[in-house]
Order: sequence, then structure tokens, then C-alpha cells
Amino acid sequence: MLSKVYGKGQIVIPIGIRKKYNIEIGDIVEIEDKEDYLVIKPVRKTSLMDLGGCIDSDKPFPTRDTIKRIVQEEMARDETDRY
Repeated sequence: MLSKVYGKGQIVIPIGIRKKYNIEIGDIVEIEDKEDYLVIKPVRKTSLMDLGGCIDSDKPFPTRDTIKRIVQEEMARDETDRY
């Protein structure tokens, strides 16, 4: 499928592809630079991107126990900082 490049490097993703991959206005797409071509992939709405970068996506997602420990440590630190 072909798409024209417009001002500021913008391209239009055809409606059929947007519907197929559930891409809506304001969604984020990832563009990968391969050796001699580009890959455009929608970023799933349930991905770590929704967390605003607060978790490093290059590392495995922390376990429930790890998250609980971190929250408890932060809460204890907040209590200490208050006094």
C-alpha cells in the first residue's frame, strides 16, 4: 500500500489499516529503522508507554511483590520526611 509524504514528514495511514489495527487519532506508533526499510507498529494502549515512562521498558516488568516492597519503602520514607 502506498502513502504520500506531506509537509513536516507526515504520512497518512490508510483507513483500512487504521481500522484493522485499531489506530485512532492521538495514538502512538513506533517507527523502526531497519537496514533498508521502515516498520511502523501501533503501540498497544495497554503498554508501558501509558505509564508515562515511569518504568524502564527495557527491563522486565517488576513482580507484584517487588512493586509492593517499593510502595512500602516509599510510604515509610514519606512518613520519615514529614517529621
